[in-house]
Amino acid sequence: MWLAGWKYRRKITINNSLAYGLSDYQVWIPTSAFGANWTAIRSSAQPTMADFRFTPSTATTTIPYWIDPDTTTANCRGFWVKISTLPATSGTTVYMYYGNPSAATGSNMLNTGIFFDDFSQSSIDANKWARTDSGGSYAIESGKLSLTDSSTAGSTEKWSTILSFSDPLIIELDASSEESQSVNYRQNMMVEFIGGKAQHIKHLAGGTHGWSINGNSANGDAIAQSQSYRMKIIYSAGTCTLYVGGTQKSQNTYTSGSSSVSLFAVLPDASGWDISHNHYDNILIRRYAATEPTISSVSSEECPFFSTGTYRSAVIDTASKVVVSSVSWNPAAQPSGANLAVGVRVSSYPFSINSSTPSWLTVSNGQTLNWHGRYIQYQSTFTTTNSTTTPRLEDIGITYRVKPWQEKSITRTSPNAFGFGGGEIWDWDVPVKSGSALTITAYIRYNTEYGGSATKPKLTLSGKGISPTSVSATVAAENAWEFLTINAGTPSQNATLTLRAEGFSTNPAAKFYVDDISVSQ
Repeated sequence: MWLAGWKYRRKITINNSLAYGLSDYQVWIPTSAFGANWTAIRSSAQPTMADFRFTPSTATTTIPYWIDPDTTTANCRGFWVKISTLPATSGTTVYMYYGNPSAATGSNMLNTGIFFDDFSQSSIDANKWARTDSGGSYAIESGKLSLTDSSTAGSTEKWSTILSFSDPLIIELDASSEESQSVNYRQNMMVEFIGGKAQHIKHLAGGTHGWSINGNSANGDAIAQSQSYRMKIIYSAGTCTLYVGGTQKSQNTYTSGSSSVSLFAVLPDASGWDISHNHYDNILIRRYAATEPTISSVSSEECPFFSTGTYRSAVIDTASKVVVSSVSWNPAAQPSGANLAVGVRVSSYPFSINSSTPSWLTVSNGQTLNWHGRYIQYQSTFTTTNSTTTPRLEDIGITYRVKPWQEKSITRTSPNAFGFGGGEIWDWDVPVKSGSALTITAYIRYNTEYGGSATKPKLTLSGKGISPTSVSATVAAENAWEFLTINAGTPSQNATLTLRAEGFSTNPAAKFYVDDISVSQ
């Protein structure tokens, strides 16, 4: 199975070490899981990352995912992928596909079950937030949500998510306050879910300042003015735990259930408290598990696997009758489990690329053919039993020689003794150059009437720069083509030599034939 239209994929194994299974859970796949391969993955994908997709290992149905943006890495920090089932204490395999230049973006935060907002728009996103208390003011400042209460005791500026969430839940966000530590009492950076409020409380006198949940004893930490703190609040099984910068700061109980998530700026209904001016950014809300699933392995890159395939060349028109003499290709050997079979067909008559005729003849690498025709086509059939190994055909060569002369026949009639009827002489001019070995080949045959006892037909090459050389047919040439070769050596000068065909039978109706003369130098 392969997701149609995509060039590459990698298999990712996700491990759930919990003693119970998880369903519809958002699994975090960081770019660091791909190691040094991440650079190559990005170069094979669209610059916008629109073509990333995730599928189960058993189907090509895509599953929801969301790209978590981060300016410090190549376009993203990683992926949140919604996995339908993560069995207890076992691994689950998914595929990550990429490499489709025409794919539209598939990243969808809400379909993945993730809530995220980096407040990068010029105004608050009304599809995500609602103003649920308006006792102060709000604004988007430098890409952050800024909330400020008023000087009226009990005033609250509160914004809540449109969506409702159920525990177990984890909320992560960046938060900061503009107020200094020298002023009176204050509640800073407040986040609430199901009545569980995580915040920083500042008491100038009569109390301990620090991080707190639902007003319990603060831990004593001071905060720096305008410094951003990464808050993580976990709501699970009636216990709310607050982490700041990865360190646990406070813990308290809450009532399990469902609600929206709210961000605050609040001035309590009591004397001595000062206005809060808070900033919120990069809020991420998702489901929670006591032990998060981990990425146990990422496989090497895969390409589409086909166990077999056939390529057919175009039909080559040589423009005249030729002799196909040999075929060869590279590489000569294929990887283990892979195979390459080559077929060739030749015809004197035109045929189409997918025609059922003429028949294909399987050939071996380097095979001598000596097939006649004008139209030539080859096909290569690739097979493999290994999904990571493919057969290869880098180049293929089909050698043929053009017939420079038409087939000729000589008829012997009585009472001629030698030579040809009517004083004909069967000669051809053969231009040659000095210093290069000369070879001439031809096919010759004679009929039954020629007579088995008569001197056999022969070819003779003569002229300046060579020693006259002859080659005669044998009894094998009676009614069958015999292949003759004249190895004339190396001419000592440029010249035009004479090639002569001679027959010696005096029998009535005697004939001999010469065909496919080839001169090679």
